[in-house]
Amino acid sequence: MAKKSAQKISRKTNPPKKSGHEKAVRSESDELRASQQKLEKSQSKYVDLYDFAPIGYFSFDKDGTILEVNLTGAQLLGIARRRLLKKTLLLHI
Repeated sequence: MAKKSAQKISRKTNPPKKSGHEKAVRSESDELRASQQKLEKSQSKYVDLYDFAPIGYFSFDKDGTILEVNLTGAQLLGIARRRLLKKTLLLHI
């Protein structure tokens, strides 16, 4: 009985060592998490630059349909941005 108690105590104080594969997976996971955080920060920066630019930006498809418009572009036309999307610019000029 004393031997089993000693094994339980040993496992609690000395957890099993992780294999090389487990370490590699954890390291890769940590790297992916750090990369995702950097990407989100960069994306946020460029979204702010686009949305709050002092000039209007529009993105169109080949048929002239508005795919994206920044806040300034919508303000210049006096139309809410959500109402401009998926419409042609010709309807508003």
